[in-house]
Amino acid sequence: MQPGNNGKAMNILGKIRNFIRRGHGDAKHRDGERLDSLTRRCDCFRRLLSANHAALDVMSDMGDALSGLRPVDMNYVRSGCVSAVASVGRMVKALRSMAPEQYDALSPQLRAIAERIDALIHVKADTIEHGPMILPLRDVAHRPDLAGPKTATLMQAGEELDLYVPDGFVFTPDAFREFMDHGLRDEIERLSMTAEADDLAGLYTLSSRIAQKVQATPLPPKLHRQLRDMLESRPPGRYAVRSSALNEDKAGTSFAGQYRSVLNVGPEGVADAYREVVASAFSATAMSYRRNLGQRDDQTVMCVACMEMIDAEVGGVMYTRDPLAREPSLLQVHAVPGLPASIVDGTCTPDTWSVDTGTMTVAHSHAADKRSMRRCMNGEGTCVELLRPEHGRKPCLRTRTVLLLARTGVRLEQHFKSPQDVEWAVTDDKIVILQCRPLEIRTQDRTGEQEVSTGAVIQGGTTASPGAAAGPPHVVRGKVDLLDMPEGAVLLTDQAHPEWAVVLSKTAAIVAEHGSTAGHLANVAREFNVPALFGAPDAVNKLKEYSSVTVDASRCAVYPGTRAHLLAPASDTPPLMAKSPVMRCLRAAMNHIIPLNLTDAASPEFSPAHCETLHDITRFCHEMGVSEMVNATHGLPGNAARRLVTDVPTRYWVIDMGGGMDPSRGRTVTLDQIRSKPMLALWQGMTAKPWQGPPPPTPGGFLSVIMEASATPGLAPGAANDMGGRNFLLIGSHYCNLQSRYGFHFSTVEGHAGPFPDENYAYLQFKGGGASPDRRKMRAEMVRGILSRKGFLATAKGDAVFARMENESAQRILNGLKVLGHIVMHTRQLDMDMNAPQDAQRHEQRLLSEIRDILASPAPGPDHASGQREQIP
Repeated sequence: MQPGNNGKAMNILGKIRNFIRRGHGDAKHRDGERLDSLTRRCDCFRRLLSANHAALDVMSDMGDALSGLRPVDMNYVRSGCVSAVASVGRMVKALRSMAPEQYDALSPQLRAIAERIDALIHVKADTIEHGPMILPLRDVAHRPDLAGPKTATLMQAGEELDLYVPDGFVFTPDAFREFMDHGLRDEIERLSMTAEADDLAGLYTLSSRIAQKVQATPLPPKLHRQLRDMLESRPPGRYAVRSSALNEDKAGTSFAGQYRSVLNVGPEGVADAYREVVASAFSATAMSYRRNLGQRDDQTVMCVACMEMIDAEVGGVMYTRDPLAREPSLLQVHAVPGLPASIVDGTCTPDTWSVDTGTMTVAHSHAADKRSMRRCMNGEGTCVELLRPEHGRKPCLRTRTVLLLARTGVRLEQHFKSPQDVEWAVTDDKIVILQCRPLEIRTQDRTGEQEVSTGAVIQGGTTASPGAAAGPPHVVRGKVDLLDMPEGAVLLTDQAHPEWAVVLSKTAAIVAEHGSTAGHLANVAREFNVPALFGAPDAVNKLKEYSSVTVDASRCAVYPGTRAHLLAPASDTPPLMAKSPVMRCLRAAMNHIIPLNLTDAASPEFSPAHCETLHDITRFCHEMGVSEMVNATHGLPGNAARRLVTDVPTRYWVIDMGGGMDPSRGRTVTLDQIRSKPMLALWQGMTAKPWQGPPPPTPGGFLSVIMEASATPGLAPGAANDMGGRNFLLIGSHYCNLQSRYGFHFSTVEGHAGPFPDENYAYLQFKGGGASPDRRKMRAEMVRGILSRKGFLATAKGDAVFARMENESAQRILNGLKVLGHIVMHTRQLDMDMNAPQDAQRHEQRLLSEIRDILASPAPGPDHASGQREQIP
């Protein structure tokens, strides 16, 4: 039963209690007590089954996530672990309520497992002594642990190579921890755990809520005093407040453009700018980037550098090598008038120079048509200023300055022993280095390359990220356009804005009218292996009407339709998430969740003391819950559990929980006395088609059953085991619960079909079988497919199937119960015949045909009920 159905269950229980109160005398009093006890156990058992379904559902989803084929973040891991522990906790509580004191040993076992999981999913508090929260930049040249790699590397370059770098100060990791511990850390985790951030709209909502909390939180007093003292010790000026997270600017995880920089900030605005940069650690783009790379949110530590603001005359980005490895000996310089922000945010196509570092000569250059520049305002902030056409078309750097930049780039590469991505500014004839970080070189396989195809809609532009891909074009002009972007679409845009990276995980390719290989979006596209073509004039108008286009970014061409010969074969590279920190955490947590050690209910070790994982506890609780329900029926008064009598003998006992059958006395009940429509619908599904018996055994299927029975003697036909005995139907006027064991199979079906759709549901748990695990798994997947096609939300895990239908009309639920009845009766022993996928397909088509016939038959009701002349176990 689902959690939302407790209200209806309580109505049923109330009817039972009213029924019990009608009794009088000692015998009736004892009978009433027994019925009351059974009623309580039924209620507890329903809660146990509901929690069991929830626990196995979340375990199944987390198990699928272990494949690394889809991005997950720490919010997913923490939420999954908490949901699993909570669901198993509800199972333990329900079982303990069924038999007080008998299962108390489960609680400490659950607590111990939960503590082990909690130690993995939460970052441990620091035990080291904290240091200064704000330091001068000159003190952090070799301390990435105090300033982040971005700032420490820049200061090292200035100190050891005698380069001009900005002066200033930095907020250290201790400042971030002090700020987060000022009530923010717990609040952010609470917001993240309760948010529905599986889609982009939810991610934007979560990001906005976190940003509001961060920006509304004052600096802790100690941090505020240190900031005030630092600002008072420095001459007045403006600052560039830049992110410098501990996980930023590393090879393969550059976080290019994912965090915020606030430019031209006065001393009085530094505190607000600091909060803004910290909040950017939880922006939708940053959270999406970490999720797609498997980085842990809770291990993000944001240092923030406050650097002297350089009011650049010309600014830009220099790559000391070609990032696409096409011209290995050439260094690239990208430049724009004013601040370099116009390059990195993709709003401007820059002038470019390629310099041969062997001869230190310009190999080739290109002057772009630059229409605007970004500059500092007289007060705070920056603005965009339009350029006159004659100025915008001129190169913004002289050759002498380009070569001076190239020599500086060579020195940086040699010093740090790797290619470098360098942000720089020119002011007062002086080159100032603003940033240097490792540059990752993305080589591309050119073997078997085709010549450029004819019929290109676009030919030209710049390869920002190599490769080719096809998909429907989707125009993005703002964030709202990202929300409805289809999976596998080609992103068309005017400006290559870094914020578009939030949808890279589902983007086939990017085509932008402006931008360059030096922009932040280009960096991230290369990291995610998404083909990107930038600087393609009028691309949006040229491509937006096509239903599909092929982007060949390597050859700077876009074609209508899908050109399959241009597309690379599917890659065999490991999933992006496979070795990530988040995946390592998930894998470690799942070691305490999913392994099943309690496999033999007859073993002396089948006890709380041997429950080592959450799955062990679910297995134990479910087995003991069924046992308690069976025990609860012994010694009941004659009219409590009544054997169902049809034209042939059955092993079904019916317990009326109020209004489910005619109020007649006796030890048996016939179908025409049943008034529970859910039971009649279920029975109709079970009996409308004669069961043909087990399929003719193939040698492999028969041998599979023999081997399985040998491995588990309790499963052998005729052996004493817990899988035989009675099958119970608990019924009410609108309710039915079937607990049945057929040979090697165990099923639970439950349904409620009343006048209020929000109370209605149908639920199935089906597992077991006598054949080998691979055959049972194939059968389970076949059942899952059938139920999914019939409107159920269904999952399969191993040989188990879980399915539910909720909040539907009574007729829809009754039809669903017909389907479930047919499934539990007519899929028995089919696992013996699952030799190959075509066997599953054959049985699936037969079962679907039979279900169509059943659903077309008259609705169940007391007048329609009749016994079927077939053997029903």
